[in-house]
Amino acid sequence: MTRRYQQQRDPESLRIEAAAKRLAEQGYPLPEHDTADDAESILREAIERKRQAAKDCK
Repeated sequence: MTRRYQQQRDPESLRIEAAAKRLAEQGYPLPEHDTADDAESILREAIERKRQAAKDCK
């Protein structure tokens, strides 16, 4: 996902990144594991399973 896309379609994620950066600069620890990565992986896997199921039905 490009920054241009984020600015146009997902400005909330940019605000979240900015807030996280400010908190980190103030000494608040950031989580070691980004759960957004998990959500993206789950979504990718679900889409792939749906595609595979559609192929199997043909």
